[in-house]
Amino acid sequence: MKIALIGPSKLRYMPYMKHYLDMLEGSGCAVHVVYWDRDGKPDEKWDSDAVFHPFREDMDDGWPHRKKAIPFLGFRRHVVRVLKETGCDKVVFFQTVTGLCVADLLVGRYSENYIYDYRDVGWTYKVPLFRRMTAKLVAHSAITFVSSDGYRDYLPPNGNIARIHNVDGRQLRESLGWKRERAGVRGGVCKVAFWGNVRNGAINDDALAAFAADERFEFHFYGAVTETKYLDRVERLLSGSKRENVFFHGPYSADERQGFAEESDLLWNCYYFGKGSYNPAVSNKYYDGLVFRIPQIVFSNSFSGREVTEKGLGISIDPSSDGFLDEIYDYWKSVDMERFDEVAEAEARSLCSEVSDARRRIVEFASSQVLPDVRG
Repeated sequence: MKIALIGPSKLRYMPYMKHYLDMLEGSGCAVHVVYWDRDGKPDEKWDSDAVFHPFREDMDDGWPHRKKAIPFLGFRRHVVRVLKETGCDKVVFFQTVTGLCVADLLVGRYSENYIYDYRDVGWTYKVPLFRRMTAKLVAHSAITFVSSDGYRDYLPPNGNIARIHNVDGRQLRESLGWKRERAGVRGGVCKVAFWGNVRNGAINDDALAAFAADERFEFHFYGAVTETKYLDRVERLLSGSKRENVFFHGPYSADERQGFAEESDLLWNCYYFGKGSYNPAVSNKYYDGLVFRIPQIVFSNSFSGREVTEKGLGISIDPSSDGFLDEIYDYWKSVDMERFDEVAEAEARSLCSEVSDARRRIVEFASSQVLPDVRG
């Protein structure tokens, strides 16, 4: 059996694809990885027997949609060519834009022979045509995995939809029973960390300016800047700051994360897109908070905000409200870390079971009979 994993970005920005690759180890499937190198800079190398098929063309996340159309057409041609040349029997695709690029193939040749990994509502949901196409992609999938139960509200209720977690199952299992060494009394500067793609939405301007002006905090960015205009705006924003307490550390590899995680006090997981906005996502950092035993800061009007608050895994705040930094600092000074470690351990154990169930379903899909082409 041949199976293609298809994603519209560089490998380093798709750790969730690596999780599928790991889960397919030992399944007997020949795996082909199709991805998009958008900047020509060094990428991660995955230790795998899979065959990699990179598509190379520049594109910045901050480009307007019209400017992105031509590069996406090139990506479509690349995907179609790889599928034809390799004769893949099944497909797993990541992100809605990928499915829209090759929707004709998926609902035709690969109907019920693909997994739709849904992890972004995005701008396509606002376009009625794309919304209808998304519903069709769900209907024709063997399984549609959602990375957050908050996404179910954006998908048809009759689809074969299941939850998948953005976490390496082995890493989660290895974290069980781990005790993070902590300094005794908390005091002085609170180090808040954000890691991932540095782009619009990572932290809103007003919140970042507030951190920069508050000597109780340091704010550390770890990750590549995928929207250059965002970095330009941040630099202008901070140019008048009296205190240099905002740091950009640049790209990192996965094995470096534990090092800077252990130097951090709180994890910024607060994606905020304006007053009245709601965020249904559960980001990778939710799981990092569990694995590395770091309390996280989340947006109160979000699916993650509800999860984190109910489970005692951090604090939910509204970064547009007055005094939100006081809330964060008071929480950091007063949180019972022994109790936090206990609830993080319990949640990690629960997720290990759910990750195992998702792995079982993926392996069953990969090894099951190929259904006939609906075109006859």
